[in-house]
Amino acid sequence: PGWAITISLEPTFEVRDRCGLSTSTRKMIQKIWPVKLPKMDPEMLARLVFCFENNPERHDGIISGAQDSIGICVPGLVRHYYDNNFWPEKIESTQDEMTLRFLEEHLVMIPMEPRRPGCSVVEGKD
Repeated sequence: PGWAITISLEPTFEVRDRCGLSTSTRKMIQKIWPVKLPKMDPEMLARLVFCFENNPERHDGIISGAQDSIGICVPGLVRHYYDNNFWPEKIESTQDEMTLRFLEEHLVMIPMEPRRPGCSVVEGKD
């Protein structure tokens, strides 16, 4: 159990596959809504994206994280609490201009190299 934090970003560089920036989730979203996300409750939209990407008929055993869909669909700085489930029990967000400006001035994106094939970021985390 614990909290995760996401912040909605607009990259100023090319987003490469397997570099930790939710590319599989972005691609799934583009299959459903190729132009832009629909105007609806952001948390509900994030949940829909999460459920679509984690289709129960999927047989590869991979579960895409809720953090990906929340980070893309819920604007601002978002804190989400997990208690041994794939979807958080609690989601809190802020779009406070001073908070977001502070983060924008102090956080730096560091582009990463793609993860090697077969690399799992969650293996052994149970």
